[in-house]
Amino acid sequence: MKNKLKHFFKIGLGILAVVFLIGCRSEERSVDTIKQQDVGVVLSINGEEVEFFLSDDENSSFFSKVLHTDRPNEILLKSDGVEVNFDGIPLVRDQVVQYELEELRKDTSIPIIIKSNVVKKEKQYYMITLDHSIADFEFYSNGAEDGYYYLTSGNYLVKVDTKGNYVYYKNCGVDVHDFKRTEVEGEVYYSYVAGTKPENLPNYNSVNYKFVTLHVMDSNYKEIDTVKYLIPGDDIPEKWPLEMHDHIIVEKNHYFVVGMVPTYVDNIPDDVKHSSYQTRVLAAVIQEIKDGQLVWEWNSIDHPELYAMSHESCDYTNETIQWNDYCHLNSIEVDPKDGNILCLFRNLDSIVKLDYKTGDILWCLGGKADDFGLSKEQEFSGQHFARYVDDNTITIWDNAINYISYPHSEPYQGSATGYPRTVKISLNENTKEILSYEEYNMGRLGGEFMGSTQLMGEDTYLIGWGGSVQNPNFAVFTEMDFANNNILFEGVVTANNTFSNYRVYKYKD
Repeated sequence: MKNKLKHFFKIGLGILAVVFLIGCRSEERSVDTIKQQDVGVVLSINGEEVEFFLSDDENSSFFSKVLHTDRPNEILLKSDGVEVNFDGIPLVRDQVVQYELEELRKDTSIPIIIKSNVVKKEKQYYMITLDHSIADFEFYSNGAEDGYYYLTSGNYLVKVDTKGNYVYYKNCGVDVHDFKRTEVEGEVYYSYVAGTKPENLPNYNSVNYKFVTLHVMDSNYKEIDTVKYLIPGDDIPEKWPLEMHDHIIVEKNHYFVVGMVPTYVDNIPDDVKHSSYQTRVLAAVIQEIKDGQLVWEWNSIDHPELYAMSHESCDYTNETIQWNDYCHLNSIEVDPKDGNILCLFRNLDSIVKLDYKTGDILWCLGGKADDFGLSKEQEFSGQHFARYVDDNTITIWDNAINYISYPHSEPYQGSATGYPRTVKISLNENTKEILSYEEYNMGRLGGEFMGSTQLMGEDTYLIGWGGSVQNPNFAVFTEMDFANNNILFEGVVTANNTFSNYRVYKYKD
């Protein structure tokens, strides 16, 4: 009897073992199946990976993060065990396909068929060629010379031709600004700044600064470099981020960048009301960086005469403002004729030229310390974006803001009209004289902050309208022939008149 029980016990164990092994193999197969279906099939589209899940029976349409029509798109299959047909083109793993797109539109798509040889499943997808999250623009073309407009829309870089066709877009995943093209000795670079969220930063008391990383791309829109931080030093903490207002590409791995650094100072002049102890200010910092090394630096706190020039965010007692944004640096440019630095400071209502060799202030145009004798009608207010257009001439986007946007600042005392304008001033920088002065005004309210102006030809300007709080309008940018009172091209947002865009540029490419 005992032998029979042992026999049956052995048989039972054997059956259990077989069931266990079968179950394990069955589970292993199901895991393989789940992996095949849920890990997905990976395509790289212009260097950005897209993963497709064959088990997802609902989602069949998608957007690529980056597409363009001005050069071929690179399509690459990165998965095994599948057959992929991209708009009729069979893909082979790790072999790049150059795919040309004729247009980018929100209502057109590219078919992609994916067939799994493991789970014996086939599914068709559709790549929509223009991301629906890009703002709904309408473009009006009326005789503008051929070229390309560069702008941003939230998280997106956008490039549009003068026929109103999208040429390039990229979803950067975070807010982006100042998308532009730079050509140096035949080499083309594209650059922009993208928002970042560094930790453990002090409270800026509602000052609207955005910390950013500088991204640099080659002529094929492939990223080749990034700059995240200022170079640390006596007044610059470790890992202190850049801020958004401007950058200059000098050449490969050689840049000018800007930052705003909270600093305690004790060098405010006695005739300027301030705390008997140290005062908290935001120092405006410019750095020239080459191959990751600091070449040149300028810091506003080294120039105490700037404190008295401020008219906004200048409570140096710190009774009402935590960090005084007394300068608010908006734009920088290297003067091509002498290598000195042209700076535009919003909260000084002034453009200041710096000696590159010494860092000294050479002159001020506008504001309390104006060296050129601007009349009340010629003064600018809350201005952005100063650029040389020849050896002696500067163009300025004058926001003409006629109210004070910072709390606890001096009462507004200027003569600004509230109608933003382009100002073109020719200077004799040696004698501090104005040689000529012209203004171009479309008579539109709005554009109190941000914005740009770019000379396109005689009396023709590309205007980036920036943003507005009190008087928003639908126009994002306008190319205007003022001599003939003719709008040559305009980009308008149809659904949201609170849309803002930092700057717009045009290049012939």
